[in-house]
Amino acid sequence: MENLDSQDFKMTKQLFVNSCNEAFVVLNQAKEKKMGVSEIGGAQLAIRRMLGLFIDQEEYEKCIFLKKFLDENFEGNNDPLFDYRKL
Repeated sequence: MENLDSQDFKMTKQLFVNSCNEAFVVLNQAKEKKMGVSEIGGAQLAIRRMLGLFIDQEEYEKCIFLKKFLDENFEGNNDPLFDYRKL
């Protein structure tokens, strides 16, 4: 049973990682097309989680982009979130 739980955790975390990579591509495209995202509910929280993931993965170019994106599009706390680790 423990092995199955471990597999579920790995699948959930991998899904999160894949989703963050896809979202990063979308944000790059949004920035290039000058699309507003600050009105999208939950976007700031999601980007802060992505930032936490990419810090852990040492993908610093993505981190720089995301931090700049947060600061330019959202007010308030734009610090990275690491709560994704609980997945």
